[in-house]
Order: sequence, then structure tokens, then C-alpha cells
Amino acid sequence: MIRLAGFAIVILTTAAAAEQTYPAFIDRPLVLAPGTFQPHAGWELLGFRGGGPTRNSLWFGADVGVLRELQIGASLVLTEAPGLGFDRAAARAGVALHPMTVLRLATSIYRFLGLPEEYGYASGIGLSIKIPLLAGTLSLVSGRSFALPPIGRTIEELHFADDLFTLDLNHSNVTATVGFPIGLQLQPIEQLSLLLRSGYRHGFGGGSYSEDWIPVGLDALVSFAPVDLIASAELPGNVRGHADVFIVRAVAQARF
Repeated sequence: MIRLAGFAIVILTTAAAAEQTYPAFIDRPLVLAPGTFQPHAGWELLGFRGGGPTRNSLWFGADVGVLRELQIGASLVLTEAPGLGFDRAAARAGVALHPMTVLRLATSIYRFLGLPEEYGYASGIGLSIKIPLLAGTLSLVSGRSFALPPIGRTIEELHFADDLFTLDLNHSNVTATVGFPIGLQLQPIEQLSLLLRSGYRHGFGGGSYSEDWIPVGLDALVSFAPVDLIASAELPGNVRGHADVFIVRAVAQARF
């Protein structure tokens, strides 16, 4: 957490000198403008409401606008607790199909936590859709279009809730998910946006793997343009009774 705070301070102090103005969250384009560079740093805690060990991780990355319709990015995730180490590395791209619709592609290599230690590969396809219901105040969205956690392993049900389809390959199994994320974004004031999200997801694969999720999440986004602070909390919502799992995240990002 201290490392994240230090990195966030660097972002804040560096970006504070920038004179770039940026719209409120609800009015922002779904891809960065060409030449815009957006670094970010995040912290995540996975815990259990009934007690038990928690797992913390840190992630660092950046996105950049390449063309008017294209944004690319990459992230590195490190486990912080119970021990510091490599967790996964991810790359992604967003292609604007319409001012209110972006096709997202993501892929990653991750450390498989089984024994012996091996690596797996995950990929996902998603659509970021924003449909204004009340101009400048309320929009219907298909999951998040900001501060997306880098895609990870399907079996942990944590890092794919905003995709339509994911595929996970590792030494023990091949699994996939299909999902339909949906949410409401509220902008009560210019500096603050709230996103309530849910949806449905089904997982399937070898070894008779079959799971269903109804995730519930809430994001609070505060803008100190050109710096944003984002706090998130969510329940993955496994319908077989694993709902005691919870996730909290904090992210800082800036634009140059």
C-alpha cells in the first residue's frame, strides 16, 4: 500500500502542472485521444467476510491513444501479500466502433498457483457501451470502461466480469466464460461519478467445470483533472454459495 501511495503522489505532483482540461466521467470518450498518455497504479485486496487469509496485489500500467479510433495499453500485476512476486502481465486494445461503443481485446500470461508452479494464458473480448439516459447525469453502460483490472485466470472469478467472452488455458484445464455485464453510471456533480454494475456470467470447460455468477459492484470516481482517483468494491456473486468473497480496489490515473 505504501508503494502505491508513493507512485500515486508522483502521478499527482507531475500531472498537476498539466493544463489539459477533461470532461466529467460520464461525458468522456471511450477511447483516449491520439497522443494522450494515461498511466495508472492500483491496489487490490481479496478477502472473505467469514475470515480467512487475504491476498493483496499491486498493478501498474498505462494506456495511450494511437489513432482516433484506437487505444492500446499494458499492465503488470504483482502479489504483495502473502509474498511479493509476479502475478500476471496483460496487454489490451480498444477499437471505437461508434462514439458510444468500443470493442475491447485483452490477453495475459499469469502465474498458475497450483503445484508445480506453471503459467497460464487468458484472453477476453468485451464491448464498452454507453447509452445516455439523462444527458450529463445518467447513462446505461455495459460494465466499466475505466480502471479495468488486467484479465486473469477464470477459476478465480475475479478479473473478467466486464467481458462478453473469455478463454483460459493452463496446464490442468481449458475453461471459458460468456457474460452480459450491465450497469448504471450517475454523475451527481462534475467531479464525482458513481457506477453500479451487475450482470450474469456462465463458466464452462473441461473436467465438467460449470459455474454461474451474478456479480455486484460499486465504483466511486473522483476527478481532480487531469488526475482521477477510483475506489471499487464488489462481490463476484458465485451462485453456488461462494458469495463470502469480496474485492476492494483503489486506482490512481493521470493524463498527459
